[in-house]
Parts: sequence; structure tokens; C-alpha cells
Amino acid sequence: MIAAASYAWAASPVVLKLDAAIVSKAADGTEKLTPLESALVKPGETIRYEIVATNQSDQPVHNLVPVEKISASTAYQAGSATPVSAGVQFSIDGGKTWSAKPMVTVHTPDGDVTKPADPSTYTDIRWASGTSLGPNETAKYTYEVIVR
Repeated sequence: MIAAASYAWAASPVVLKLDAAIVSKAADGTEKLTPLESALVKPGETIRYEIVATNQSDQPVHNLVPVEKISASTAYQAGSATPVSAGVQFSIDGGKTWSAKPMVTVHTPDGDVTKPADPSTYTDIRWASGTSLGPNETAKYTYEVIVR
């Protein structure tokens, strides 16, 4: 079970706000977002997280790199992070190392094989392009997870 709400972090002069919503899809393909607030979610449900970064100063801010933990009770939904142009990277070791496509070594009877890590093993996500925000400008970053 997961309980979540909206959170905001003040890192002067940038304020980061995290919102979460349950994503449900109708038969016609339209999406409905239900804010988590303090709701409990069930295994198999999809949660969309949105990070909103706002520069509240009158000066530009450079090299913004939002980072989020991916809860162990969820699995990252492959391909859901936006904007892709912001250099999305993932960690599979709690943020020690980062890659756009983390790799793992698998031991087989024929020897070790390196292959892409399963997105369900991602522990952290970041947008590493180092976004610049002008005065009073806002940037949005989203990703989805599936509740285990």
C-alpha cells in the first residue's frame, strides 16, 4: 500500500513541487487522473508523478537536475518519463551511478552476458540535461510507476 500527497521543496531560488495521481484509462483510451492526496492505491494501479520546478527569482537559474527516488513498492513504467529531451537517466544502485540505459551482468552457463536492466529494478530517476530556468519560469517533469 502507498499513501501519498503533494510535496514542495524550497531550494532557493527554485521551488520543486511533487504531485501524484492514479492514472486510469477508459475503453476509448482517454485518461482520468485522480489525485492521490492521502488515498491508498492497489497493486497493479499506475501512478503518475509530476515534478514542477519554478524559479521564483528575477535571475536565471542554470543546471537544474531534478532527482526522484522510485519507491521499492513500485516499478518504473518504461518510456513514461518526460520530457525525454531533458536527458532522462536512471540508477539501479540507489543513485550511485546513472545511465540512460542501465546495464547489468547476468551469469549464464556460457559466461557472463551484459544486458539492459529491467526498468522494474530502477531505484532513482533524474533529468540530467541541466535545464536552465529564466526568471519566474516553470519546467515540468513526469514519470509513471506501477504499484507492486
